[in-house]
Amino acid sequence: MDGHRGTSQVPRGIMLERREIMRRMRRPIACIGMLAAMLCLWTIVAHAITLHVTDDTFTQKELLNTQSGSAASLSVNNRNLNREHITYALFDLSLLPPNAAIDKAVLRFFVNTVAQVGTIKIDVVTGGFWAEQSLTWNNAPVSVAAVPAITAGIVAADAGSYVTVDITQVVQDWVNGIHPNLGLAIRGDSPAPNIALDSKENTSTSHPMELEVVLESGGLAGPTGPPGPTGPQGPQGPLGLQGVPGGHGCRRSAGRRWPPGTARAAGAGRHHVSCRVAEQPYLCSG
Repeated sequence: MDGHRGTSQVPRGIMLERREIMRRMRRPIACIGMLAAMLCLWTIVAHAITLHVTDDTFTQKELLNTQSGSAASLSVNNRNLNREHITYALFDLSLLPPNAAIDKAVLRFFVNTVAQVGTIKIDVVTGGFWAEQSLTWNNAPVSVAAVPAITAGIVAADAGSYVTVDITQVVQDWVNGIHPNLGLAIRGDSPAPNIALDSKENTSTSHPMELEVVLESGGLAGPTGPPGPTGPQGPQGPLGLQGVPGGHGCRRSAGRRWPPGTARAAGAGRHHVSCRVAEQPYLCSG
């Protein structure tokens, strides 16, 4: 016994052995926790889909028939109404499942230069199909303001970095068929900006526009699967209860003589008699 009443001293060897066991147990617990965290991260990433731009260009009001589909940068400028520039972008939505429920959709673009800070607005193209190599100011499709309106302020510090804008409702409308996927129109708002964005043709920085789409967790219920195979035959059930014994019948003795104690009824035929055995009446055949 040590100096503490009611306790006994544990041998040093046992204490060291217990500590070693606890140390070994911590390792798998730590690994399990790490694997669980990685699984959660994988689940989150697995629901995010990156959609790439297929066509990007810009139109110029001062050059009505100029095509800019091969330009390395995309101009957005409305400082001078006679020199307005509008950028167009079209995205491939084929990676999205049918009737996808969009949790969030973010437009990401790289700001190459900022000559004048200001605000941009993002409209939805509704007027028809277009291609980057043939689009001009004169044949540009109609575009309308997104609902709700989508705007973003561009500051000097944005030059040489990515800017993200939430366009969840626009992408959800595309998926639901409310608007056909005819792309986006990015134009200057107020205050008027003068900026250049990277196009997919820019080989020096290679920062094309992208759509990052996060789907809501849980998919739609699939169709009912085919019936499974027939299961094995079950075990034999228990035997039923024994039935009630039947009554004793009459028997003829050899030579058609009736057993002692039987008496024919008057007028009975030779082969059918009424008899009494053990004081019980029977119809006997003979």
